[in-house]
Amino acid sequence: MESQAGETRTRYTLPAGVEPDDLLRGLQERFSVAGVETQTRHYHDTFDWKLFKHALALCRVDETAALWSLDGQPVGERTPFPAGRPFVADWPDSRLQTRLADLVSVRALLERATVHARHVAISARTTPPGPAANLTFEDAAAHEPGSVTPFARCVDVQTYPGADDLRAWFEAVCGEPVEAAGPLASLCDAYERTAYSSKLAFDLDPAMPCVEAARTVLAFLLGVVQRNVHGVIHDVDTEFLHDLRVAVRRARTLLGQLPGVLPERVATRLRKDLGTLGDLTNRLRDLDVLALQRADYSAALPAVVRPDVARTFRRLHTERGAAQHRLVAALQTKRCAALLERWQAAATARTGSGPRGGRGLRRFIRRRVRKQCRRLIDPRYGRALAADDVWQIHRLRIEGKKLRYLFECFASVLPPDRTVESIRRLKALQDALGDLHDLDVHQEMLGAFAPAGTGAVPTGGQRGRPDLTDRALRRMFEERRNRLRAEARATYAEFMEEAAVWTSDAPAAG
Repeated sequence: MESQAGETRTRYTLPAGVEPDDLLRGLQERFSVAGVETQTRHYHDTFDWKLFKHALALCRVDETAALWSLDGQPVGERTPFPAGRPFVADWPDSRLQTRLADLVSVRALLERATVHARHVAISARTTPPGPAANLTFEDAAAHEPGSVTPFARCVDVQTYPGADDLRAWFEAVCGEPVEAAGPLASLCDAYERTAYSSKLAFDLDPAMPCVEAARTVLAFLLGVVQRNVHGVIHDVDTEFLHDLRVAVRRARTLLGQLPGVLPERVATRLRKDLGTLGDLTNRLRDLDVLALQRADYSAALPAVVRPDVARTFRRLHTERGAAQHRLVAALQTKRCAALLERWQAAATARTGSGPRGGRGLRRFIRRRVRKQCRRLIDPRYGRALAADDVWQIHRLRIEGKKLRYLFECFASVLPPDRTVESIRRLKALQDALGDLHDLDVHQEMLGAFAPAGTGAVPTGGQRGRPDLTDRALRRMFEERRNRLRAEARATYAEFMEEAAVWTSDAPAAG
């Protein structure tokens, strides 16, 4: 890998049993060691590598940190690193804090890789002596929540013009150089080992049996749950629970949308298991979503009632702790372990299927999409949005999720452009309907946890006014509900046009 000014940078893996000091002794027969420095670098990112995916790395050395581009260039000044504060929103104001806040959102910053580096400058034995190479020996490890994975030790070799014999010597001792080189090579290695995404992106053979496709998707979704359980148990950030819930919901929906594909007994038991697991998480997720809306709700209310609302949120925080404790206890039971084992067995079984399990995937999925689209093109849903029929609006939201998960799981066997557009419109509809649902839940929760009686003295010597607070909350929720319902009606009308295309499209042979 060529660098600037004729320099060359290569990277080697140290063979087993070869120590850095062994290499240095061999080099000193021809070259001189001009200096040695040691440094430990800690790389921080979110669990889903948001910074890395923006081609950035947050590197902490001692008590300060800075952002670097992945090509090894600093993109900002070093800033004191607030230890023990994983959420950027809790950091003191700085340029780094402002930039990170936009990138990581509500996710916690975790230590994703640690690199213990020894930098060695090598000089040629010439008169006058000139630089021959800079060596960086690295002991590195990738971090996952609850585990650390050490890497094979590596050495980065940056040679100057005229040091071809040094590079040849390294290749003789260490073999061919590895592909990645440079100051962020270990971070890139950590990403490759621990990359995470809950996005559904399968490349399924359109002619494959439906049962094989179902097991492929179930295995992926189980992997998502397993990757997030530790973060949920240790309450690292709210997105661990979110991703776990979505994976469970997708798996349960998949079983309902592929009738007769898995053996009936297996599918029925697994759907029951997934329903149980999903129910365990509902209360905590509702509290998390409400907490994330606290600043927005408070800003929309008159200043005089904000102290009452603040006390309500403090009560909700206490309830969240209890809900977290209940969920953790449930996730650590033998019953939950057995549930996940049954999921694993269903996803990895080599034999056995339902009466439709052997059907070709493409034709079967197109028929399921066609049927689900027809369920959504129903005049009662338009009337429900106009009349604010909460129950029917809830049914529309559930039916929309079923169709969206079909599209997302099996996009590779459907027309790509049309599928992308259908997912976009469904997402817009679900966002509006989901916000409506959250609004209903939040109004009920805030009402249930509002301070009773006249409350404590809020500000200015005035006592709390529960009646005033209640009216203000009702007014705010009513205004938001009307706006969201209008958005939902517009997005539903837009989706109806797209769904009509799928219902009029004859299933392709498969």
